[in-house]
Amino acid sequence: RTAAEEKVDPPLASYDDLEEWANAVLGDHIVLVPKAIRGARRGHPSMLSHIEQTLLAIRDHKIPLLLDGNPERKAAWLQKLGELALEDEPCFANARELKRWPEYQATYDGTSFWLPDHIKYGNSTDLKAAFRIYYVWDIEQRRLVIGSLPDHLDNNITN
Repeated sequence: RTAAEEKVDPPLASYDDLEEWANAVLGDHIVLVPKAIRGARRGHPSMLSHIEQTLLAIRDHKIPLLLDGNPERKAAWLQKLGELALEDEPCFANARELKRWPEYQATYDGTSFWLPDHIKYGNSTDLKAAFRIYYVWDIEQRRLVIGSLPDHLDNNITN
């Protein structure tokens, strides 16, 4: 095992601690914008641990895949998604639909981003049983920008 694997991450104790926890644990390639930090406070206590596990899985599996595209990393990410009962997919089957929904935007570092992708748990809008993490991969900064969580954002299917 490497030194990074031996490191034990402090637990995410509450949604109020998310920003501080994320800054200490998630590393330089994951950014939670203020909109996501504020939104997280609406999260249900029953989902806190699962959101924590998801964010750690993004750090440990999704980020390495995005950084180097290694097929083995893709297999590890897909395996982790299955273990956590998650899906990682575009928000809309037709990418042009995205721009009809302004809530799928977030601002980071003075720039407005569309959030085309999301990691989802559950098929409900009930925050006791489901959550969404909406994100964009910033190719230039090499950062996964999380723009919204845990709410299910409006779209043409849920409206």
